[in-house]
Amino acid sequence: WRDALERFEERVGDLDEYIRPSNEAAAMVELMNHMADALALFLEDSAIEYASVVVADTCALMNHPELISWFDDGKAMLIIPQTVLCELDAKKISKDEEEAFQARRAIRKIDDYRSYKWLNLSEVSDSSLLNRDLNPDNSDNRILSVALRYIVKSPILLTDDINFRNIANAQPGISAMDPNAYEMRKKYETENAAKQQGKQSKKGKKQG
Repeated sequence: WRDALERFEERVGDLDEYIRPSNEAAAMVELMNHMADALALFLEDSAIEYASVVVADTCALMNHPELISWFDDGKAMLIIPQTVLCELDAKKISKDEEEAFQARRAIRKIDDYRSYKWLNLSEVSDSSLLNRDLNPDNSDNRILSVALRYIVKSPILLTDDINFRNIANAQPGISAMDPNAYEMRKKYETENAAKQQGKQSKKGKKQG
């Protein structure tokens, strides 16, 4: 797609001069550019290395700071967007003592794991990935845009905010879960994998 655009501009001229911002051609170009970005991301080593991608929002980390430790096995990449880091920084000095405590606790937990390769703290929002009904200035939507950037990996968004889950689940390719449900699913998958490994081990001994 990008090569085709370059050839068009070499042979014909600037594409922007041939399409109007409001017409179907402009919408198609924007869509294809997003697809090209998503496919390029899919081919990056950081995306290929992990079986899944999980994005955590602010309330998930404040209510469940231990969730970071759930990724110790290195099978999934945990993304804590820059928007979330900024929100935690603001909440750590809240007049609400409980909120401030939760924010500081989450920040310390992030710091404990920041050197781990599977923890991604560098992702910034991209409002161009949001549909027209979502306010790009809303912090939840900025977090959602980070998940949308990884759409080819069918990302999971962790949040305790019920309506944020509703909005996220309405986006094709996004799965939103509350942290408790994700923890239960992860435990089930781990236990099931252990059982399967045990069966294979017994089968191998019998054959031997």
